Amino acid sequence: MKKCSQCGAPLPEGELFCPECGQEVQLVPDYETMGSRLQEQQRRQQEEAEKRREAQRLAAEEAMLKKRKTRKSILILIVVLAAAVVILFAVKALNDQKNYNSFDYQLKKAETAYSNSDYTGALDYVTRALALDSENLDARMLLAQIYDKNGDSGRAAEEFLKIIEDQPDYDPAYGQLIKIYEEMKEPGKIKELLDNCPADIREKYKEYICEAPQFSLPEGRYDDLKSLEITADSGAVIYYTTDGTAPDTSSKKYSSPVRLEEGKTIVRAIAVNSLGVESEETEAAYTINLKVPSAPKISPKDGSYTSRTTTKITVAVPFGYKAYYAFDQKPTKDSTPYTGPVDMLEGEHIFYAILVNEDGTESIAASATYIYTKVAAATITPSPTKKPAHSSETEKPEDVTTPTPDPTHTPTPDPTDTPTPPPTDTPTPTPSVNPTLRGLLMMGESTAPLESNGDFTIFTASGG
Repeated sequence: MKKCSQCGAPLPEGELFCPECGQEVQLVPDYETMGSRLQEQQRRQQEEAEKRREAQRLAAEEAMLKKRKTRKSILILIVVLAAAVVILFAVKALNDQKNYNSFDYQLKKAETAYSNSDYTGALDYVTRALALDSENLDARMLLAQIYDKNGDSGRAAEEFLKIIEDQPDYDPAYGQLIKIYEEMKEPGKIKELLDNCPADIREKYKEYICEAPQFSLPEGRYDDLKSLEITADSGAVIYYTTDGTAPDTSSKKYSSPVRLEEGKTIVRAIAVNSLGVESEETEAAYTINLKVPSAPKISPKDGSYTSRTTTKITVAVPFGYKAYYAFDQKPTKDSTPYTGPVDMLEGEHIFYAILVNEDGTESIAASATYIYTKVAAATITPSPTKKPAHSSETEKPEDVTTPTPDPTHTPTPDPTDTPTPPPTDTPTPTPSVNPTLRGLLMMGESTAPLESNGDFTIFTASGG
């Protein structure tokens, strides 16, 4: 396709003028010279170089513009970011200030830290919360719980006590404080706490109350052995000591009355209820000084006695006592028990007896010296004469009395002193013996002639 020689635009077939620049179309081709071609080539090269320079310039300008825009954007971004940071810090500062002065926020943060076991952080938050509202029970309870978790049971107990002092009906504080006292092994403080609390609180925590044991005897001095009974609440186990040492659950368990022996005994006891709560200790001192029983009374008195008498040795035994005896040696509780009158031993002997009271204390020994002689049995000899019936010396057999210990001989009446009755053919009656005399004769207790009844005179043969 032909091109316009002026502008170089393509020329359609049959066109006489260039549609772009209006140059007349040369119908007869020119024969360009070498110079014109070179010029054209140089022109084109210049144009292309110019275009490249322009393009480079535009590119440089665009790059510069972009660089400027980038710097500006960065600067703007920095400014914006800085402003944002400032704003954020300002907002945060305002928010922190607001939260710092917000009781609810501080308490919530404290509770969150406590639940996460961050007790140090929780303590900081709850301390600030209490600075904003020192009377809030939730914050005060949390503070005490934090102290407890940090191992400071003493301060925790103090905080709970302050709450109870301000709010005596606040049940949760009692429960927490009782647990702390349990861990501290302070049953006395639990008792003191519940002794001074409202009735409904005491009723709720009654399982933690274990009363101290009660002793059946007041402490003091006694003159006889005693048995001490120890009582406690139903279901509680009692542990006690008698050597003055402090009792615990490894001490002797009470099951029966404690026998208090002679001397001083210090009894100390505690009770432990079903929850393992120990009571306060009960202590009492007892001194037993046993009273020595008086010596027993022995009868008959010292002296000489014979077998004519029916006297035996007797010992006066008071109620509640036992007696023991022995001959010629002092008795003990292992000697022969006295159960009734004791026969004398023949010859000279010393009879000893003691009393022993219910406590097993022996009296001093009482004694009596006896000289005991056995005598021969009495015999009956016919009387040679018969006294008159009206004689004042005649006594009825039943009036015969026990003879005196010293043997005497009754003289036989002289036959001349009594009138002789005239002889008769009446046979002499066979003498009869009064039953009383017969008994005396059989017992062999007369040592001398007793009486004559007119028919017989009673004699004894000394030495058998």
